[in-house]
Amino acid sequence: MHAKNKFAWCLKKGQEGGRGLREIKPDPQEAAYHLRKALYNLTVTESNLERGYLDWAVSSAFYAMYHAVLAMLYKLGYESTNQECSIATIEYFISIGKINLDIKYIRMLDPHLEDSILKLRERFQYGTETTISKEIVQVIRNNAKEFVEKFQELL
Repeated sequence: MHAKNKFAWCLKKGQEGGRGLREIKPDPQEAAYHLRKALYNLTVTESNLERGYLDWAVSSAFYAMYHAVLAMLYKLGYESTNQECSIATIEYFISIGKINLDIKYIRMLDPHLEDSILKLRERFQYGTETTISKEIVQVIRNNAKEFVEKFQELL
């Protein structure tokens, strides 16, 4: 029920001109652009990991996943200007069977879970901390790769 309410709230915010979700004509070309950006961000994640920029590897992995989400939204006919709305919309579409995807992928992005990639990305992008274990970043990288590949299959 929460996902349905969040989806409705996001649509309302978008219709009012705020940061939210708008229904549009499905746009496969824009979906392809976002998928390309997701794949690019995976490459950036690898590069950051190899060079030891582990905090930036977290951010680029998050954005790889997020652009995959945006690609799906454009394919389905939605435009989002709010990360939480984008994630909630995918969660809602999973719950009603519009997208055949394991909910574990959305849990990776859940803004309410302290260990989600979204929370880690915020911690490193907005904070002053730069240190995170390479092992954790490798798990994040692997999750992002699996996430993008799964969305690529669905698209």
